Amino acid sequence: MTEVLKKVLEAQFLRSDPKFLPHTFIDPGDGGIGLRVMANEKVKVGAKPDVDETVGERSFKWVFVEATDGQQIEKRKGFVSNDCLGPEESVVPESDGFEPFSPQVDKEEFANTCYLQANLNETNPAYLYALAFALSGDQWSATDVKTNDAGDAQAFGVFRFPTETWQRLLSEPEATSILPGDIKFPDVQCDVAAARCHVQQLARRRHQH
Repeated sequence: MTEVLKKVLEAQFLRSDPKFLPHTFIDPGDGGIGLRVMANEKVKVGAKPDVDETVGERSFKWVFVEATDGQQIEKRKGFVSNDCLGPEESVVPESDGFEPFSPQVDKEEFANTCYLQANLNETNPAYLYALAFALSGDQWSATDVKTNDAGDAQAFGVFRFPTETWQRLLSEPEATSILPGDIKFPDVQCDVAAARCHVQQLARRRHQH
């Protein structure tokens, strides 16, 4: 296939497999969470065919990219979502650090995340969204989902996870790609909350039998 250059529009982890789940992030080999391409970075595409994936009722297109500059250039090769790529000439603000998620998302994006995670974890998307709103909606704006928690707060984020609970959940196999600092990201909290709902549902079913 012909290789062309694309611009990274949003920082993304590099995946070894073109799949939404499980998270198969490229291991940097130094104990880190995974290698990434950053916003405004130019990458080569076309070394491998694009892969379409359907999860629930949503579709993803995974594109194989290769870094063209920067650190660990030989290792930074993998699949990312096509949604985070644009033409080479795209104008993108410089990436401010290694933060692949946003601490503030619009309500529609958050609702889509609830829907996707609910489908993946066999739970109710309306319940996930309603639970987040009940717990933290007084901090949301008219259009965005965001929490402004004090450093000494008892619980954090849209689902109000206590720090101790978050740390315990990160030790579970499903959370191997999540970091302690990710507690502030609405999308990551939704991922963890949906997984917890699924586990609780299974426990209730076992109890009923």
